[in-house]
Amino acid sequence: MFWHNIKLTLRNLYKNLTNSTINILGLSVGMATVILIMLYVQNELSYDLFNSKHERIHRMYSTYNGNSGPRCMRLTSENFSSKIPEVEEVTQVYGFDQPINYGKNRFTEFTHLYVDSNFYKVFDLEFLYGHPQKALSKLNGLVLTDECSKIIFGEINSIGKQVTINESTYTVEGIIKKLPVTSHYEFDILTTMESNPWLKDLASLEFITYVLFNKNINTELAINKSLAVYNQIIQNWFNKYGYESYGNLEPLTDIHLHSEIGNYLGDQGDIVSILVLSTLALLVLTIALINFINIMTVQYEAKMGEIGLRKAIGANRIELIKQFLGSSFLYSFVSLILGIILSEIFLNKFNNLIHRNITPEYFHNPSLLFGLIGIFVFTGFLSGVYPALYLTKFDAAEIIKGDLTKRKGSLSFTKILVIVQFTISISLISNLLIIRQQTNYLESADLGFQPNNVMGIISLSQPIRRSFPAIKEELSNIPEIQFISASDHFPGGGASGQGFYLLGQEQSSSMDCAEYRVQADYFETLGIEFKEGHSFKEGNKSDRYGIIINEAAANMINTKHVLGSKINYADTIYTIQGIVKNFHFRSLRSKITPLLFSNRCFGLYTILIKHNTKNYKELEIKIENALRKFDPSYNLNAINVEKRNRSRYHQERRTMKIAMYTSILSIIIALVGLYSLSLFMIQKRTKEIGIRKITGASITQISKLFLGLFSKWILIAFVIAIPISWICMNQWLNGFARKIDIGVLPFLISGSATLLIALLTVFYHTWKSANQNPIESLRYE
Repeated sequence: MFWHNIKLTLRNLYKNLTNSTINILGLSVGMATVILIMLYVQNELSYDLFNSKHERIHRMYSTYNGNSGPRCMRLTSENFSSKIPEVEEVTQVYGFDQPINYGKNRFTEFTHLYVDSNFYKVFDLEFLYGHPQKALSKLNGLVLTDECSKIIFGEINSIGKQVTINESTYTVEGIIKKLPVTSHYEFDILTTMESNPWLKDLASLEFITYVLFNKNINTELAINKSLAVYNQIIQNWFNKYGYESYGNLEPLTDIHLHSEIGNYLGDQGDIVSILVLSTLALLVLTIALINFINIMTVQYEAKMGEIGLRKAIGANRIELIKQFLGSSFLYSFVSLILGIILSEIFLNKFNNLIHRNITPEYFHNPSLLFGLIGIFVFTGFLSGVYPALYLTKFDAAEIIKGDLTKRKGSLSFTKILVIVQFTISISLISNLLIIRQQTNYLESADLGFQPNNVMGIISLSQPIRRSFPAIKEELSNIPEIQFISASDHFPGGGASGQGFYLLGQEQSSSMDCAEYRVQADYFETLGIEFKEGHSFKEGNKSDRYGIIINEAAANMINTKHVLGSKINYADTIYTIQGIVKNFHFRSLRSKITPLLFSNRCFGLYTILIKHNTKNYKELEIKIENALRKFDPSYNLNAINVEKRNRSRYHQERRTMKIAMYTSILSIIIALVGLYSLSLFMIQKRTKEIGIRKITGASITQISKLFLGLFSKWILIAFVIAIPISWICMNQWLNGFARKIDIGVLPFLISGSATLLIALLTVFYHTWKSANQNPIESLRYE
């Protein structure tokens, strides 16, 4: 019986080759989409699981004045872990990328972490050469990843070789295998904190901190004890500023997707994106399944005579159901194989789209294997159960007499499925258009400053930093350069969290703000407009104790005469000498918050240059030649500030691309299904079309009959799709401080485009059938 059913299925497939091919390809595309998204979701959920102690590791973070961040106070064995028996180890990390010199070569692309000697005790590091205990304890010792060592030295084993960082010599003491991509922290170089004594003097929130608890303990109790000790440390520091402060802990495996404070040491995942992608994949599969069910149903309806005959000669309902389900499972199996092949073909493009490097490894990945089996069973059963139950419920006499034409069960269910199908398609297209509008708005919105034609030079060497006044004079000789300034921060990047209070008030009234430490001509370079007061000027000594604030900070101060007010900031008295208009110094996802600018640069990490040339490469060469007069080994590392600003919204751009591809897939699958469905429905009414034509009906009148039917279905889908799409997109837009208003245009475009393409598809079949000789339509009746 089993092989007999397979033979029947293959025979039916061959007889209806075109529609069967459409069915299988549609289902294969849906399955391929689900497979790719499944791989992505599995990859995202596996972050940090490679660490053997991942269940016992927590990251500590700090909250002060209602603001939370991943950095903590300096912790030592004496002030923390020795007081808590449940803590096995605590390790702290400080991220600071710096140029590395080896011979005449200079490298600026590597990620550099300063760590303590406990780092290897908390995290799994696979040492290829060297010993962890020695490598992470020696003064001026370096640990490199194998890939980093290969790039710098041309070989993996570089133990004992020396490089220069900030005019200090470091020796390679260890080589480790590069961490898996599923690590929330990334690095190429590890250096011991002992090699930089100034790190010990950092008293504020500066360090990323991880706590490793002992085995077989009450974790909740251990967390409470740890926080009690840390809260005492942090409160001793922040209470003097009048800030409410405390710490908290989060599991290591929550950092990538579920952390509320973000990830400082690598890319942050997005659980919302995972949910969105998973939903999109299921929607595409749903549309493909609807196609399958509809086409299979109408195919079998066309063969009801055969089913009636089989029932008349003794076939029972169970046998027929088995045959239908067997056919759908066979279709599902073939579709799954093709889906796997399609997913392999498009995997590289998908990896480029999501910026990951995912490999399936089907037979070494049990969860993926079981997932594929689940897809096969789910689609096989769901696609076959309705046709099997519906078409086998009729008596043989009813089928043979042809009394089924009066029944509307199948037509009603088909209509519902078509409406669901086009509701999904219209919603996806509408969402795509709204996401596109918001993304374009983010990239073109007025930021309050002018990032165009501004170059940011980073990875500055010590000679460059020390010589900035002379460098500024040298660069001013280049005719294409208009303004030159410098800052401790890159525009739009992180800012220092600070607090200040008005002179004469209590320290407890301290107000929270962000700080940019800048040099003269900073505001002119970035085109930031002043509302009141004046900028920092070159050589003006009074600017050393001057402060410039934005409008948000002025509103927070809320005094009658903000300009000229004196504030206590960093234990020094400063005068507010200027107020600039609000501008977006963070992403447009965030509201503009209080910001102050000081003229006290500690590190001078970025040189900013405003220019008026389109020949960017030629300008880079001129600037590099000028800087090499102060550091002959310096290699320019320049960033286009405008492009960097646009890159903030890569997540939105990526979401838009995924939505675009998904929308295109959904509408293609839906239209291909509609093509087959309309063909079957028109073929069933061939006799009616012939009679109408004989009685004088025109081709236009016959076409209207069918176009009106399908138009009604799509219009119902349009009405249902509008509120669904609006609710989803309104929720998504709430994540932005600045956003577009959802208008009617996206819905009108999606509805009109879907209706037009669908009607053209149906019209093709109708016109073709109506143009047949009516004698041909009636000769077999």
